[in-house]
Amino acid sequence: MRHIKDIIKSFIKTTKINEMAELNFIVENWEKIAGKDISQVTSPVRLYKDKLFISVENSVIMEEMVYRKKKLIEKINSVFKEEKIKNIIFKI
Repeated sequence: MRHIKDIIKSFIKTTKINEMAELNFIVENWEKIAGKDISQVTSPVRLYKDKLFISVENSVIMEEMVYRKKKLIEKINSVFKEEKIKNIIFKI
């Protein structure tokens, strides 16, 4: 027999509740994660599995974000204390 805790964890994993909560956390802490300047011209919009989708204002910002991508993934994962994000996709 499974414990209710295990059933709830399983339910959360199979639904998008966990992804929505994680995205909400990233959005709320975006300035701390990305920095003030970057957070003013970008915004996380979607989390799907291990991919974070980020909206950027223009192609210049997109190029800068591609350059910072690896460091940003490391910062986000350090906040979660596990590897939640493996890739970031930037969109204008």
